[in-house]
Amino acid sequence: MTIHLSTLLSNRLELLSKYGATSPQPLAEQLLAKAVQSAIDGLPIEIAKAIETLAAETANRRSTEAVSGVGKLVEYTAARLRFVKSRIEELQPGGLLRIRVPGHGTFELKKEDFETDFRNVVGSRSYQEAGYYHYATVPVRALKYRVSD
Repeated sequence: MTIHLSTLLSNRLELLSKYGATSPQPLAEQLLAKAVQSAIDGLPIEIAKAIETLAAETANRRSTEAVSGVGKLVEYTAARLRFVKSRIEELQPGGLLRIRVPGHGTFELKKEDFETDFRNVVGSRSYQEAGYYHYATVPVRALKYRVSD
């Protein structure tokens, strides 16, 4: 089977315009995040939790220390708005947490804002025992921390 480069480019541009993406990277991230989340949602809850915990501990281990210094900025990408305890604990007082959620935006908040506005998360069983807490949909109180779509 022969696929021509012009066909691939045409299909790529079609997908970009169909989903309103301005570049291939955000579209790829969005599609991948949706595919992975769909696959995880179809698994038994124990396996889904294990995968999400593993993802939180490995794939999300991308902090940006060069920008602001150690403990001042932690950022990661998640399929849903997810608070990862180990990552938040890396932050110093006044440190900034940045979470990119493809299809929902980028959220930025200070460690103190998280501890104040998301007390329910900090006290939740999931956050305390599994080390993370995620929302099925973005809560209204998180919208004031969204810095980009």
